[in-house]
Amino acid sequence: IGHGGWTWYTGSSGWLFSLGLEAILGFQLEGDHLRINPCIPKSWEGYKISYKHNQSTYHIDVKNPDHVEKGVKRIIINGDDLNQGVIPLMDDQESYKIEVILGQID
Repeated sequence: IGHGGWTWYTGSSGWLFSLGLEAILGFQLEGDHLRINPCIPKSWEGYKISYKHNQSTYHIDVKNPDHVEKGVKRIIINGDDLNQGVIPLMDDQESYKIEVILGQID
């Protein structure tokens, strides 16, 4: 009795962080690649995440120009279109600029 709030300082806060990162921002690590598949409010213009994978850094800029809740229209890595829905993770001490454009898929 009297210690009911303790779980918010331990496991529950970790689960809440994971829920926000994975379910809302759509940041999903899957082995040697990363999937970004957000479900955000239409009013959001976008968001940014920086992620360090071993010796490489990924600067992820999610843009929502069509004001949709979900749907990845395009992924661009260092200026080149990615032809697959996942981002390969490297360990090459490089920095990667990732743009994820949300919108209706044509």
